[in-house]
Amino acid sequence: WNYFDFALIALQILEQCVVALVDGDGSNAIMGDIAVVRLVRILRVLRVVRVFRVVRFVAELKKVMYLVIASLPLFFWTMLFAMLLVYMLAIFFTQVVVDMAASVSNGDLSSHEGAEYLQELFG
Repeated sequence: WNYFDFALIALQILEQCVVALVDGDGSNAIMGDIAVVRLVRILRVLRVVRVFRVVRFVAELKKVMYLVIASLPLFFWTMLFAMLLVYMLAIFFTQVVVDMAASVSNGDLSSHEGAEYLQELFG
């Protein structure tokens, strides 16, 4: 882990040097390749791995991690149900607009309240 910590600190120092060389908008940069800055920032995410080292030693964190992982299937089904509900409501509202447009003779929506707005949205 000492090598890992050293690598993280070295990357942080490298990022600070690169940020010092690059302007805020990147237009007048000494170093024109912003991809390097992005890569260094992505590598900073590796710091999260250090947290997993602590989880081994703290029982409460183990429990929390287990509960979060155990709740993922329920979260998946909840999100699937929410997307299905949104899809069904989209079909319902689309059908309401189509029925209203069909009820007007010759496609002229000007006789109904809010028809101009619907004409603008749906054509």
